[in-house]
Amino acid sequence: MKGREFRGNKEFRRKKPVRESGWAILIICEGKETECAYFNAIRCKKRLKTVTIEIFPGNRCGNDPKSLVEYAKEKKRENAYDLIWCVFDHDQREYIEEVLERARRAKLSVICSNPCFELWYLLHYECSTKAYKQKQLIARLGQFMPRYDKAMDAYKILEASQDIAIHNAERLRKHHRSCGNDSIENPSTDMDLIVRHLLSLRDPRSFG
Repeated sequence: MKGREFRGNKEFRRKKPVRESGWAILIICEGKETECAYFNAIRCKKRLKTVTIEIFPGNRCGNDPKSLVEYAKEKKRENAYDLIWCVFDHDQREYIEEVLERARRAKLSVICSNPCFELWYLLHYECSTKAYKQKQLIARLGQFMPRYDKAMDAYKILEASQDIAIHNAERLRKHHRSCGNDSIENPSTDMDLIVRHLLSLRDPRSFG
């Protein structure tokens, strides 16, 4: 998993709140509605009692990938989290590779969706290697979710097809690699990685 790092025993310069058990996870999202609504739904639905999850929307730490990664680096220096995820869209930004490299050097976990987060929703219904522009993808998603809205509880609708989406996301990465392309080619998403990780934390024995 990209940028995954586990905190060992360290002496902190500043006193931190004491957690009796579990992990502290920070998810920093580019979007103010879609991503935050989805992750909050997982947290509530799956009752992740052994996990403290803070979800910061883009309006709190900047709403572009560069700002998110820089903010994540600041939070990482505080040593208050076991794992930090940065969630953002590729959206044809020319500087994405630079941002991904910065995140790798800082040992941050990155979830990048190309062209946008809604690809993850679409993968619950179908898998296509056809490249999409964001508007095209939203329009295609609307054929399966006619009343789609960014602030809706999409997790409630999509939960039953979650395993299909995970399989399809893996399938796209394998396709791009087999073609000699980068795994973040359009279309692609790493959302399956963070979803699988969060679901694994329901069972304290998974902490290894």
